[in-house]
Amino acid sequence: MIQVSEAASTALLEALEDASVPPEAGYRLAATEGVYKLRLDRPSSDDRVIREEERVVFMVEPEVDDALEGVVLDLKEGDSKRLTLQVV
Repeated sequence: MIQVSEAASTALLEALEDASVPPEAGYRLAATEGVYKLRLDRPSSDDRVIREEERVVFMVEPEVDDALEGVVLDLKEGDSKRLTLQVV
């Protein structure tokens, strides 16, 4: 199961609020041809959902969640901020 760091969760929350995304929608981590991307979506009944301040911030379907066992979604800061997937 993928883990989401507190810094990444906060960054996702801030991005959703800045874009005025409704609280029932958030970022989905999806795999397309082996490439992982975040996109805005609403959770499905079988998704694992992470909430921050009573709103959806992140969701992942079971197949992607299982494939990312031992991986952390984290925020890297430097000249700019970016989300990364790291194996732990």
